Amino acid sequence: MKKDTNSAVSGGKMLKKVLLLSTLLLFALALAIIGINYLTSYLFLKIPWLLAVSVFLGVLTGGLTSKLKNKSLPKVPAGQVKRHNTGSFLEHWGTAAGIFLLMLSGLLLHGNPSLFQTNFHFLGLFLALFFGSYFLADFFASKKYFGLLPNLLDIFDGTIKKYLFRRSGTITGNIFPLRNQLFCFSLRSVLEYRLPVLSK
Repeated sequence: MKKDTNSAVSGGKMLKKVLLLSTLLLFALALAIIGINYLTSYLFLKIPWLLAVSVFLGVLTGGLTSKLKNKSLPKVPAGQVKRHNTGSFLEHWGTAAGIFLLMLSGLLLHGNPSLFQTNFHFLGLFLALFFGSYFLADFFASKKYFGLLPNLLDIFDGTIKKYLFRRSGTITGNIFPLRNQLFCFSLRSVLEYRLPVLSK
């Protein structure tokens, strides 16, 4: 019973942190969108270096967060599932917000591009680059690739056992085996699509 009480308390603390971070992220995003409405010049022409700064800051904060997190995280007791922390929440939803802004502004730019739409696109790119590089720095500094990249057991449990023999897969660590494979597939798809575009 004590274990359930502890998990409920830690779940409540995590929920409060997530709600606070969500509110702050949405507030900052709203302020940025309102702010770019009053700009009189194209950000891509005036301050393109800010995109490189966003990558640098993302790598710096992701690396520092990883080092601090590794020192402060308690060990996960046997039989319990490791949950995402606030850093994981930020990197996921921050990147999602950036990608959403890029898609929305891309649709707006397709018609009749204006100053606001172009700067809106800049904001989406800034967010996607910052949180994407934050994720990559944290990913490599924390050595998360051992948890996200599939091993032979994941491949067997996630595909062969599940789809060929119709048995449910097992949980290894904190994620399902099929998610490991989807991570690799998604990463490969992004690289195959983006690298030729970037080299043009």
